[in-house]
Amino acid sequence: LGNPLRQPVRVTGGFHHTMWRLDTSHGLFALKQLSEDMDPNTSNPLTHFETSEAVARKFASIGIPAISAMLHNGQVLQSIGGKNYLVYPWVNAKALHREQIGPAHVKKIAEIFAAMHLADICVPGLQEQVFEVHQEDKLTALIEFARSRNSSRTAELSEHLPMFLQQIERQQQAVVFLSTH
Repeated sequence: LGNPLRQPVRVTGGFHHTMWRLDTSHGLFALKQLSEDMDPNTSNPLTHFETSEAVARKFASIGIPAISAMLHNGQVLQSIGGKNYLVYPWVNAKALHREQIGPAHVKKIAEIFAAMHLADICVPGLQEQVFEVHQEDKLTALIEFARSRNSSRTAELSEHLPMFLQQIERQQQAVVFLSTH
């Protein structure tokens, strides 16, 4: 990674883990320091990280926007000083507040998801897809939850409820088709 030019700086993100920005003579990197309550030596977390990063690499290789952890000695998980890390190239990005997200953002995400689902990728260790069948009562409960949180989109969600319910019906039919293709 090169020689550090300054001390790593803690940044937001990482969910359960801690994220750092590392500035070196070879560039900027994002380090994901894995939570200490996770044992990376058990096969499940290690396999999970290796597989999920292999999927990200595969998507990136076919033009789908994805960032994957860098490989070192054929592995993404690195142990340094008794701590475990994933190392990524640094990407300048800005998280949007939920009120800043509009239809154009939703369309872009839908296009990326469509490209991901259309991609014919083969990644060793990737398990067979399990399709969750959504229930009408779950959807109604989610809209009620949005209403209870005073979401600015509640009226729009309620207005489009019939279309969403139709999509649930169509999804149940699609699961039969998708599970065989």
